[in-house]
Order: sequence, then structure tokens, then C-alpha cells
Amino acid sequence: MWAVEVDPILVERLRRSDIGTHANFRLIHGDILETPLPELLPQTRIRLVGNLPYSISTPVLFRILEWYKHFSRMVLMVQKEVADRIAGKPGTKDYGTLSVWCQIMDRSRIKSASRRRRFFRAPKVRSTVLKIELFPKL
Repeated sequence: MWAVEVDPILVERLRRSDIGTHANFRLIHGDILETPLPELLPQTRIRLVGNLPYSISTPVLFRILEWYKHFSRMVLMVQKEVADRIAGKPGTKDYGTLSVWCQIMDRSRIKSASRRRRFFRAPKVRSTVLKIELFPKL
């Protein structure tokens, strides 16, 4: 299991936590948009779980989808508007490039909307958890 985190304070907290000291955990201090994913990802298909930074969710999703062959499933927390765009249907305002990419490569399911009050410092935006089953071959 590995994580990519840009925030130095969170990196330090993760390193000192129980998960950070686990033998199977690898923490990469860096920007997910610049991290060399092909060098890190195993040859087998893995599951990806994450809370995507809302300000860069779409570029991160496009980056992950470039390397879709490495993933079997993803469970991601994203801003509700991003989830709506992923699930967008032709002819709706949410339908666009992200909708097309995701619908060609996977079966996306909106699992749950997260309530703002569940977060410390409640966010101004709503969050949604997506379960994405990637097709094995295109």
C-alpha cells in the first residue's frame, strides 16, 4: 500500500502514525500530478482508494485513467460536482470529456454523499464517494 501526499505536515503525521510504520506502507512526499506513477505501480492490477484534492480532481482523474491497466477498482472521494460530471449522460449539462473517458473505461457508481458536518472544519462543498470498476481491457 502506498500514498502520495504533498502536504509536509500531513506527511510527517502519517510517518509517525500506526499506518506509517507498517511494513507494507510506502509514503511518497510529492505532487500526484508529477509523481512517476509507472515506476511505482506494480504489474498486477491493484485497488486505488483516495480522497482527491478537490482543486485538482479532474487532472488527477485523467492522470489515473492514463494508467488504468494498473487498477481494477477505485474508491474515491471527490467533490459532488466532479461525481456528477463522471456520471453525466449525453445531452445534460454535466456531460463532457470526463464523462466520456470514465464511461468508456469503467462502470462508475455513486456510493454515498458525505455530509459536511462529518468533517472537522466543515467544507463549503459537498463530497461524494465513487466506486469505479475499471474494465480489464479496452
